[in-house]
Amino acid sequence: MKNLFVFLSFVLLLNFKVNAQNIACTGGGANGSIQILGDDINLCNDGVHLYLNVIGGGAPGYAGTDTYSVVQNAYNPEPYNGANIVYTDNFGAQGLLADEDDQWSEVIPLPFNFCFFGQQYSKCIIGSNGQLNFDTLLASTYCGWATTIWSPLPVASPFVNNSIFAAFQDINPASSSNSNITYDIVGVAPCRKFVVSWQTCPLFSCTGLLTTQQIILYENTNEIECNIQNKPLC
Repeated sequence: MKNLFVFLSFVLLLNFKVNAQNIACTGGGANGSIQILGDDINLCNDGVHLYLNVIGGGAPGYAGTDTYSVVQNAYNPEPYNGANIVYTDNFGAQGLLADEDDQWSEVIPLPFNFCFFGQQYSKCIIGSNGQLNFDTLLASTYCGWATTIWSPLPVASPFVNNSIFAAFQDINPASSSNSNITYDIVGVAPCRKFVVSWQTCPLFSCTGLLTTQQIILYENTNEIECNIQNKPLC
């Protein structure tokens, strides 16, 4: 019995190690998990999918989300397309977020659970000023715009806290019929991406200046990618 136990343990460890080198995404957050697809490496071909639960930053490549490191990469966005993001006005009617200034969207379900600063989220809202926020109580309410009078971060502000920016600026998408604010889901589990795009959105006081940018959330690795094609100064 002792020898059998040692052999089984070796097989499971080998399965994880091989898949970590071959699947398209690896990693996991404080509450994340990694799917080990045994069939993808022709091991047993029994249709059984294994999951490795990773707690905190216990091993290289599986860091938690209580702190972040920032790395500058080459500009390589996902396509700027997808479903139009909507909000609900005070009369209960839906409208396009790209047709409104200073507005939070309706609640958008995430295609996968995402860990952000040690908390796991299944929903988010999008701001017309370039934010993704996890405080769904703000859905379809006023979305504040950037200002120069704040003290350095952190700032006690509902449209700053619990948010991801790319970049946070005073945009007025309603001033142009060419503005688009969309979201898309790219790839297949367990390596999907949730993509939010602001395309050709005018700045509030300088409507001839257009910004195009994108936020991408990665499944399992909990990575955040910001692609900024154009960020003019007004």
